[in-house]
Amino acid sequence: MNADPKKCSECGGEMEKGAVLDFGRTALRQRWLRNFSFGWLGIKTDWAECRLVDAYRCKSCGYLKFYATAIGDKPTATGG
Repeated sequence: MNADPKKCSECGGEMEKGAVLDFGRTALRQRWLRNFSFGWLGIKTDWAECRLVDAYRCKSCGYLKFYATAIGDKPTATGG
């Protein structure tokens, strides 16, 4: 990651770290998947390649920037 996530690439303002949640039955943190397909029973993928997504928002202009970070677990029905 070359860019400084604490400085906005659009206006130079200060970025704050957060997360993007997907609200369905529960609030799930977004994940990045390398190879996936949609099957009859949901998403088919190698969950070992699943990564959590960190979101940064500029306090000045609202610009959002996303980074795939730590390896995450398969989402569960209870959240996470």
